[in-house]
Amino acid sequence: MGKKLVLLLCCLIAFRWAEGQCLAEADLDTCQIYRSIAATLGHENQVYRLDLSKKKLKEIPKEVFLLPHLQELVLNKNEIKAIPSEITSCTELQRLTMQYNLVDSLPPALFKLKNLKKLDLGYNDLFTVPDGIGDLQNLEILALWDNPIGIYSREILRLDQLKHLDLLNNPINETVQRALREGLPKCKFYFSYPCQCELGW
Repeated sequence: MGKKLVLLLCCLIAFRWAEGQCLAEADLDTCQIYRSIAATLGHENQVYRLDLSKKKLKEIPKEVFLLPHLQELVLNKNEIKAIPSEITSCTELQRLTMQYNLVDSLPPALFKLKNLKKLDLGYNDLFTVPDGIGDLQNLEILALWDNPIGIYSREILRLDQLKHLDLLNNPINETVQRALREGLPKCKFYFSYPCQCELGW
C-alpha cells in the first residue's frame, strides 16, 4: 500500500510539473538567472529567469518562445523595435523588462499574458498606451517612463492590482494625472510636472 501511495504522489507531482505553475515572488527570486540563449540549451524546462541585456539584439530571439516555464524576461539596452505575437507562448511570464530599446507600440498579444505582474518599457519610443491594457488584471508594476506618449487609454483605470505607475519624463497634463490618482487610489505614482498639453484619453 505504501509503495502505491508513493507512486501516486510521484505521478501527481510529475503531472503538476508538466502542467506548469507560476512561482511565488520570493521563490522566483531564488531561481537561477540564465544570461544567454546558449546557456538554456538542454535546460529549457528549468529556465524561469532569462536576462539578455546588452546583447545588441534587433529582435527577441525565437528560442525565448520555446521556454515553457519562463517567468522573468529582461532585455534591457538592446535595439529591439517590436514585441512579436509569439510572446503569447510565454504563458507563465510574470515580469517583462525592456528598458532602453526602440519599441514603439504595445501589441494586442502582450495583453494576453494573464500572469504578467511587471511591465517595464522605460526609455522606448511608445506613442500610445492602447486599449487592451486593462486585460492585464494581475499587473502590479507599470513603468513607461521616458516615452513620447500622447494617448493614454482609460483602461489603465481597470488595473485594480496596480501598485506602482511610473510615467516620469512623459508629456502628461494635470487632467490625466488627476484622473489616474482618483481612479487608482492604492497606486503609487511617479509623474513629472504636468505639461500644458492636449492629451487623448
